[in-house]
Amino acid sequence: MHDAHESTKDFQLPKHCRLTSSAQFQAVFSQHKTVSNQYFRILVRHKQDQPDSRIGIIVSRRVSRKAVNRNRIKRQLREAFRLNRHNLKNMDMVIIARQNCEEATSSELYKNVVRLLKRLEK
Repeated sequence: MHDAHESTKDFQLPKHCRLTSSAQFQAVFSQHKTVSNQYFRILVRHKQDQPDSRIGIIVSRRVSRKAVNRNRIKRQLREAFRLNRHNLKNMDMVIIARQNCEEATSSELYKNVVRLLKRLEK
């Protein structure tokens, strides 16, 4: 059983790839470029001094009153970032969910965020 737990750890998003403090979020808010679509708005701040990209996710209660739905959206965003982070270098990003996210299916959310992340690669 211990081996199974170790192997799943390889697939988790490491803590150094997340924005964790309000100061880190504020740094992105103060100086950023924006890409967006109907479901998400992504604020990006390029940094030359860090090799990995970091992500912060905001899904407010305006998006959904139910925590279950907000957490589903956050899971989809984290997974999309985890699978595509090797293409995203030297940036901090904050993904803000828009109100119509709740009606979208998981696959629609995933496709839309991946499309935005691909725009950031350029």
